[in-house]
Amino acid sequence: MRKAFELVDTTKDGMLDKAELRSMLQGMDGGNRRDHISDADVDEFTRNADTNGDGLISFEEFVE
Repeated sequence: MRKAFELVDTTKDGMLDKAELRSMLQGMDGGNRRDHISDADVDEFTRNADTNGDGLISFEEFVE
């Protein structure tokens, strides 16, 4: 899980921001290959994963 997190964390700051999450979600789109992940998609993922409400996803939150 750590290696996957580090691949997504392109800024190497130990947190995933919305741009990094968008990139990850686009890569996870599998066979659908949508050209665009909406702001709503990113916001929904963030709401579900961001347990402390800081708008960023820590490694611990990512694992959950």
